[in-house]
Amino acid sequence: MGALRSSARGVVVGATDPDATVAFLGAFGLTVRGSREVPADEAAALYGLDAATTEVTLGTSGAVRPEVWVVRCEVPGAVPTDFERRPRALDIYTSSMDDALDHLSFVGLAAGPVGTLAVGPVTMRQCLVAGPDGVAVVLVESTHRRGSLLDDGPDDGPDGAARERLFSEGHSVVWCVDSMDDEAALLASAGLARGTDLAFEEPEVSTYLDLPRSPVPIRMTMLSGAEVEPLRLEMLEFTDDPGVVDRSDVLAGGLWAMRFDVGDPGSAAGELETLGCTRRVHGGNAGARAVTTPGGIRLQLVEFAPRPAT
Repeated sequence: MGALRSSARGVVVGATDPDATVAFLGAFGLTVRGSREVPADEAAALYGLDAATTEVTLGTSGAVRPEVWVVRCEVPGAVPTDFERRPRALDIYTSSMDDALDHLSFVGLAAGPVGTLAVGPVTMRQCLVAGPDGVAVVLVESTHRRGSLLDDGPDDGPDGAARERLFSEGHSVVWCVDSMDDEAALLASAGLARGTDLAFEEPEVSTYLDLPRSPVPIRMTMLSGAEVEPLRLEMLEFTDDPGVVDRSDVLAGGLWAMRFDVGDPGSAAGELETLGCTRRVHGGNAGARAVTTPGGIRLQLVEFAPRPAT
């Protein structure tokens, strides 16, 4: 056993207007690495689509991973509301929340309120920024953060001058589930490592997540490869509040799935199916499979192909 031997290669984002989504993510330092047509058999296997579509690959300069794949779709998405069990946000570190908010205002993006969370020695300021189809990026300024591009020093700006990095590469996808313990047990059996569990009840967190009441008890845990490399999965659980589980299997706008490199997609899908996942049966492609955990987390399994550094 051990189909998932490392953290996700990246996250898939559905887009009814790919250009708008690419421009939104570009505000956080992601740039286009390439584009391709997704053939009909792969579009069926991964997205439940009945025709070919397009995919644009984005990444952050200086980091091989994670990547973001923006895939054209017809069904619009919306920002998560209430206590929905679904992907909630792509987390990105910032070296300065205040400077980040100034930058976003300058490029015409509206940010939500900033919330502060203190857990032990760690203090984080967090802010949600919503984009097309409800794609949500949460900026995190933390007194203790995991390693990222922000530790590498200045980056060359468009005019060749060195500038302090404002944004890291993506570090986590936050996905809300009914039971993070059940989901974590399944994914750990598939090869991922579970991090430290957190429990908190901070009014400011409920505010920046735009929850219907405040404060709300929340639990979180992290799943990743053994090296805790991005892109990590952070599972969120609203312990006292039921919510609708998004089990859609036809691509819609917004954060959609986490994509993993595997040696044999068919074998990996079979292993995850024995652990309780549901495998897509609409269409097929030897190099790509899609499964969904009992809690609704969508996993794409693609044949490993090395990516060059940028």
